[in-house]
Amino acid sequence: AQLRSLDAGKGEKIPLLSEVLDTVNRRAMVNIELKGPRTAIPVLALLREYIAAGWSPQDFIVSSFRRLELGQLRGSGLRVGVLFARSARRFRPIATRLGAWSVHVPLAHVNPRLVARIHDDGRKVFVYTVNTRAAMERLDAMGVDGFFTDFPDRWTA
Repeated sequence: AQLRSLDAGKGEKIPLLSEVLDTVNRRAMVNIELKGPRTAIPVLALLREYIAAGWSPQDFIVSSFRRLELGQLRGSGLRVGVLFARSARRFRPIATRLGAWSVHVPLAHVNPRLVARIHDDGRKVFVYTVNTRAAMERLDAMGVDGFFTDFPDRWTA
């Protein structure tokens, strides 16, 4: 209720996840980042409602730095993305334990060798936060599967 009372800019309110999903309406895959404790189970319950209404589990990635939250999604059929704050050199044990579909790494720590290792492990690579066209082009040349940006209009594949 407190967050909903805030102005997100130009009089807009912070949307609920259900409002975001209704707006997207399956036109794009949605990455849902779990930010706090006790968030996995309510998000899972909501996503199950959308899946029952015709969405696919592949329409979502649920990602987080919080390994305990991601662990609660194991076996749910949802795509799990594990975030790393620094280097993801030792991604394999964590990603395997969590059943991660993707590994999300910061721009400063991605390189072609890491991308190849993650791909060789059968996982997708997503990079954050990528806000320049030059960085987007460099990542595309590396073969990353996607990136998170504040400026999607700067990228046209």
